[in-house]
Amino acid sequence: MSTNYKNAKHNLEGKVGEDKVLEYLKTIPKMVKITDVREMDEYQGKDVDFICKKQIDEWDCKKYSIEVKTDIAAGTYGNFFIEKQIHYLVDTPVAKKGTITQGWIYYSECDFFFIFVPKQERIYIFHNNVIKQYINKFHPPVRNCNDGYKIVHGWCVKIKDFLQKYNESIVCIDSNTFKQIDNRDVINNL
Repeated sequence: MSTNYKNAKHNLEGKVGEDKVLEYLKTIPKMVKITDVREMDEYQGKDVDFICKKQIDEWDCKKYSIEVKTDIAAGTYGNFFIEKQIHYLVDTPVAKKGTITQGWIYYSECDFFFIFVPKQERIYIFHNNVIKQYINKFHPPVRNCNDGYKIVHGWCVKIKDFLQKYNESIVCIDSNTFKQIDNRDVINNL
């Protein structure tokens, strides 16, 4: 979780999602190493929560970096909220009042985003570039969220549309059983 979020409620919600994803990662066959880097400053600045190594054949492993996002509102509204820009309204530990910074879509150095949607009991997994391609190609609407200490400008990406257009590039996992859900079933139930 990024250091941009210092309020306790958001941290708790984010931690629940991160812990759920960590639990899921431990069930993946051939996952040989999971490094939890959430508390390391170097990786917080890169917006990366976990570094994983997975065996790809007898001799080689592939390394992946993962950022977890917990999206509470996605279960109600059917959209992922993708941060574009943050405007700080008050002084915080990470920015002075009036500071404008890029949202996580621009600064995260992860390979994969895992978006946990608690109300749907799902984890959506996709490569960092997939969401950027979607935004660049389909220009979803921009909305603003104000939590009292910052205004976040971001894209509202309709989950159903995203799945329909990038079906082969998105994996959906049941967050209770950790079984993959067929994207067609997800689309039909959104």
